[in-house]
Amino acid sequence: MTEFSTLPFLLAFEIGAFVWLWRRAGLRAGTLAALLLPLTAWVSATVAASASGWMRSETFLGLWPGFLLPVTPILLVALACVWPPLRRDLTTLARRTPARIWIALQIPRLAAIGTLIKTLRGEFPVHVQLAIGLGDLAFGASALLLYWLAGRRLLSADALVLWHAVGIAVVVLPGELAIQAGLPGPFFIFDRPPTAEVMLELPMVLAPAFVVPVLLMFNALGIVAALAERSREAMERPSGGGEVASIS
Repeated sequence: MTEFSTLPFLLAFEIGAFVWLWRRAGLRAGTLAALLLPLTAWVSATVAASASGWMRSETFLGLWPGFLLPVTPILLVALACVWPPLRRDLTTLARRTPARIWIALQIPRLAAIGTLIKTLRGEFPVHVQLAIGLGDLAFGASALLLYWLAGRRLLSADALVLWHAVGIAVVVLPGELAIQAGLPGPFFIFDRPPTAEVMLELPMVLAPAFVVPVLLMFNALGIVAALAERSREAMERPSGGGEVASIS
């Protein structure tokens, strides 16, 4: 019997939330398709590769999947953004979406409680939990507090930029290194079972291959939104004013 996992639901939530935000901002369907099609193809390929067992092969392990899986969706989005209309629409999306929404989209990181439970049961690598899971869980909890503060206009744009940057930093480098260090290869340090090979199995593979990278891209859009708000309020502020910019 397959164990219940929140990851397929988180994947569906991320896609659904993004499509809703895109339509809410009144952006073009064509540019949305240009963004979602390569990501859909990537998710499909990831599921097929994991289900077939290919991710356990020496060939795939030789590709350094600890780095490959999280980086690929980000590279796909970066390549898609070479097309100017899509790049403009993404910037517009960030500007037209309230800061509270970008904060709320980080609350699902609380789902990291699942890997904490698995770790305590001996089903998930301890080193990955320490490197990623605990930081992810703490960041999700902080999103609840910031959502409340933003609703009362008690957050500056600079504070939001810093917070979103921390959300990226707590995952990117430690996460990729931790996963790769638990997989067969030149960096195979944490070889005591369970190793990071459990992250190449369905549905767990959805986390490094899509769910987490998309959360980081939401962080990046939150930074763009906060910087845009800071610039706008700086232009509107009377000369010599000393107010602190706040956004909600």
